[in-house]
Amino acid sequence: MKIFLDDRRRPPDGYEYVQSVKSAWMLVDMFRRDIEILSIDYDLGEGETTMELLELMAEKGCQLKHINIHSTHDQGVLALRKFCQQHFPQTKVTLNKLD
Repeated sequence: MKIFLDDRRRPPDGYEYVQSVKSAWMLVDMFRRDIEILSIDYDLGEGETTMELLELMAEKGCQLKHINIHSTHDQGVLALRKFCQQHFPQTKVTLNKLD
């Protein structure tokens, strides 16, 4: 399974599209062993960010194979990348790379 979390951009073909942390967590929690890649934007609008999802994943001990950060929010990208490196050391972390 491939998951694309973004409030504005449409996903590439083959990705499950979600627009909120809650929806993304439902998929991650149910299918964590089957997820090939989780691609995340930073800012989801109305004060919601994907940092909330990463914090929840870390709290629940959820390690994925690959997290891609496709955001254009410079500070958000740095924060997400740093968090992933600290909390998901076994996870491949990429920027703007969906393959």
